[in-house]
Amino acid sequence: MNSFRIICLAILLTFTTFSPTSQAQLIKISEYHNSPPFINSEGGGLGYDIVALLNKYSPDTISFELESIKRSVLNEQLRNNQPKAILLTNPLWFRKIRPDLINSVSLVWDADVFFTTNPLVATKLTQADDFKGLTMVGQNGYFYNGLNTLIHNKQLKRIDVNTFDEMLSLIKNNKADFGIINRSTVNYYNASHGDNNKLHMATKANDAYLFSIVLTPEFNTLLPTINESINAMQRSDDWKALGKKYNIDKLVDLIEFDLVELLDLPL
Repeated sequence: MNSFRIICLAILLTFTTFSPTSQAQLIKISEYHNSPPFINSEGGGLGYDIVALLNKYSPDTISFELESIKRSVLNEQLRNNQPKAILLTNPLWFRKIRPDLINSVSLVWDADVFFTTNPLVATKLTQADDFKGLTMVGQNGYFYNGLNTLIHNKQLKRIDVNTFDEMLSLIKNNKADFGIINRSTVNYYNASHGDNNKLHMATKANDAYLFSIVLTPEFNTLLPTINESINAMQRSDDWKALGKKYNIDKLVDLIEFDLVELLDLPL
């Protein structure tokens, strides 16, 4: 082998061994939300846009890929100790399944709100007694803070469905009095519908919380890099535009948070 061929081979091996793309670790992020703005009928949504921005503002050592998954399937995977990264969620909701979960810095806030097509019903949902004798529609696999006692005592009837559209159908057809969903979903819906078709929210949220990326302990060594990527993303004009696009740029009232989450707020 002549010297020229040896030099060419050495150069080829150098690029093959030290190419940045060959070192990038792919992080598959699961998202279980199935309603707008998190996911829409076109196969896009807030979750996909956040992952795209994370890839834009992350170093070459990591990359992200979003997968849509049912909450029940995700719960089972966590019970089976599978490594998971979960987008736009809160570790408090999984503490009974996996108390060892870690989380990134905060992404956005949100809240569970009661909504209905009838403004009179919405204004009356302020305290526990107001729910007695009513029918609520929620999502399969979801826990709703403060309502279990009423449901267990059969003072409040709960119907479970899989999608936001199914919720709306039951309420519009008078098969349920109200539903419970993310405030961001109601805001997103109202922004694209006229005043005559808007949804009405109760004045007080049922529960408010911070969304982050929640991870199993296997990702602990990558957490600092993930946090740096989120911080870089949130300093960008792209992030500001995303907030306006999905109506998530307004802060929640601090009084809506419970004490555990209030202590975690970056005041």
